[in-house]
Amino acid sequence: MILIVDAGNTNVSIALYKEDHIIFKDRCETIKKPDNDYYQAFFDRVYKQHPKIKGLVISSVVPVITDTLFKILQSSYYIKPLIVNSELVEDLKIDLKDRNELGADLIATTFGAFRKYQPPIIVVDLGTATKISVLDEFMSFKGGLIIPGISIAQKATEMMIPHLPKIELDLPKKIITDDTIASMQAGLLYGTIYQVQGLCEAIEEELNVKATKIITGGYSRYIKEKMSDYHYEEDLLMDGLLMIYHKYHKQ
Repeated sequence: MILIVDAGNTNVSIALYKEDHIIFKDRCETIKKPDNDYYQAFFDRVYKQHPKIKGLVISSVVPVITDTLFKILQSSYYIKPLIVNSELVEDLKIDLKDRNELGADLIATTFGAFRKYQPPIIVVDLGTATKISVLDEFMSFKGGLIIPGISIAQKATEMMIPHLPKIELDLPKKIITDDTIASMQAGLLYGTIYQVQGLCEAIEEELNVKATKIITGGYSRYIKEKMSDYHYEEDLLMDGLLMIYHKYHKQ
């Protein structure tokens, strides 16, 4: 079994794979400081449930905690974790001015997308930020966009307009609504839908090609029903990390 750890800006998420199937998931809130006791307690709980694994992978976009996670996992399982970065995936074509700018999360979704779909591909990852990645027909990461995500917009509204109510994320059936909460929900979620669709159409026009389009990330579940022409991949990042492990892990 392979334990995958993805340290994002909002959560540290884990997935345990048995062959190609996830058999266990968990997560904790990301604390953006090397808080050994906090992360040790979380992974102690994971270890008690699943003490026997054969491989570890870490993807992190929070550099301040990467070393802490590495040491905790290595000391718990006596296995050296594989840390994903652009240097590891040296044969991945990355058409950026500095290939080291490409984060581990986008590397992972790129691998996951190429494994499952025919390029060119546009991957929309709806997390703390909305990240749109463009993968061309030559199996290269061409670039993309980074946009403030749903949670950022939600928190900004609460902070800047404090008299408005706090809302749960729930997609109204109609864009035009008749109360404040539904109006905020519609604005936030339909706004994201049409933002994503418009940008993806512009990307296809710029490339002069139709692309396979994928949505993934924690917030994609709120809008997937209105994006039927996009492939919904809940675990694309984790699947990509598993693929990276199988390709680059040295026995």
